Amino acid sequence: MQQQLAITDAIVGGLFAPNQFTPPSNSIPGTAISGQLPNSVLQHQYEKEYSQPGASNAAVERKVVHVVHSANGGTVVDFNVGARVAAIGGATATWDLYKNGASILTGTITLDNGTAAYVLKAGTLSATTLAQNDVLEVVVPAVAAGGGTLAQGLFATVTVRENTQ
Repeated sequence: MQQQLAITDAIVGGLFAPNQFTPPSNSIPGTAISGQLPNSVLQHQYEKEYSQPGASNAAVERKVVHVVHSANGGTVVDFNVGARVAAIGGATATWDLYKNGASILTGTITLDNGTAAYVLKAGTLSATTLAQNDVLEVVVPAVAAGGGTLAQGLFATVTVRENTQ
């Protein structure tokens, strides 16, 4: 029995090699790609990590975690922070994410006794666009014991996607 085709269907029994072809969005699943894609069509994602020593109390620190290399820039996707050992009592650690020396969060993130160990707290980004040579820094601008015990082993992740060259 022959398959009934709609007027818009096409069957190619051999190689399909058009001079130009623009497939509809989501029409070619990743499993259908058998070769390597050229770098010119890829977006590169980086998962940058920052951490303080696991058994050390939270400390004020500022550290460069990423420099944008793509001439076409990119995007900051997310910023998350946590601690290996939670703060006790009134202790706090404040976090920020800088682009070229200025905050790109709508407000700092505070870890306190309400944040359990290994639980990530997400920052809210006020700016996400990146240009070539932009510098991202993870910043811990303030820690305070506040009559309690400081968190230990602070850590953060920043996800960055750079556009193709």
